[in-house]
Amino acid sequence: RVLNEKRRHRDRPFDVQPMTTATIEDLDRTRFESEYLPAAVAPDVLEANDRSVEQQLAATKMIAAADRPTATVLGLLVIGKTTRSFLPGAYVQFLRLEGTQLDQPVVDEELIDGTVADVVRRLDEKVVAHNRTRVDFTSGSQERRTLMYPLVALQQIARNAILHRN
Repeated sequence: RVLNEKRRHRDRPFDVQPMTTATIEDLDRTRFESEYLPAAVAPDVLEANDRSVEQQLAATKMIAAADRPTATVLGLLVIGKTTRSFLPGAYVQFLRLEGTQLDQPVVDEELIDGTVADVVRRLDEKVVAHNRTRVDFTSGSQERRTLMYPLVALQQIARNAILHRN
């Protein structure tokens, strides 16, 4: 039986693997009910749903099973209270240097961790704060403001780096 259990886990994608050291208590139920479920499930389906929270967590792969409430990798990344306690590499290192060489002085540095949504939001805030705006008020009758880099492009780079764990 134990061998069959191990095979079943090995056949699952990494993100739905149970984290044997994490329990359902390591997941933020309030966030699950107020943020995740409304974004993932249609309101009429939620209204008609009579599942327990454990069954909902299992159906969305946040825990291994309703009767085995071990948090999964996905659960920790999406609604974990302390994600890095279980997934030490689940963070983004923001670093801005004064120049273009790695030996230049550091202008700003921050380790950004938490759930994936928190990391993306905080990284977006950091990128916006560092993306300078050029102001041209001499070439026309109205001032013209231009971001140094298109925000959408910077967001795409950041999201791709997170997605590819790069």
